[in-house]
Amino acid sequence: MIGPREVLFAGLALLCLAAPAAAADGRNATLAKMMMTTKLIAVPDWTKPASDYVEDKDPDTLEVVFLQGADAGPSHVSDDGEVIFIASNATDEEQQTLTTKAFEIRLDTRSAP
Repeated sequence: MIGPREVLFAGLALLCLAAPAAAADGRNATLAKMMMTTKLIAVPDWTKPASDYVEDKDPDTLEVVFLQGADAGPSHVSDDGEVIFIASNATDEEQQTLTTKAFEIRLDTRSAP
């Protein structure tokens, strides 16, 4: 059975494959490079609230935390774009949107003066 983890990673793979073709300008090229070089860390079955999660602070990783239980909270991206929190009821579209948002936040944060 294909679960949310497989869908997320398939979506990330498609993003990484499609990104170079769309990289016509500087921002898109930088975003595509970031997508292809970022290491993904999956954290399965997180049962505590998302606010209790402590990220690794490694700018070369993107952590994907799979939330379990009602107390874990909704799907969202951390303010710095370094962690994607995926609720157990997240749709494929929501996962894709969160992934794109995380990379855009990461790029904006690194491009800021």
